[in-house]
Amino acid sequence: MPRFSAFTFPPKGHRKDQVIYWINRANVSIHILIYDFDLYSIGDALINAHNRGVDVNIVFEGKETDHYSEYQRLRAAGVQLDN
Repeated sequence: MPRFSAFTFPPKGHRKDQVIYWINRANVSIHILIYDFDLYSIGDALINAHNRGVDVNIVFEGKETDHYSEYQRLRAAGVQLDN
């Protein structure tokens, strides 16, 4: 089974697309440790992955769960979150 265990930033301008590409390809699990997360499109991709049965786990920096973050929306969708 292929495993994608690290993400290094691709050339400028393709970061978000590459992240969404790998989220959409996941079929077993996604584990993320993140400091700041406020991109709605990536949140959508993670919620879609969760809804199709992928085990999605995200650890947020403790103070980065405010109303600008995707934290509340992911939590409401049932994604497993820690901080």
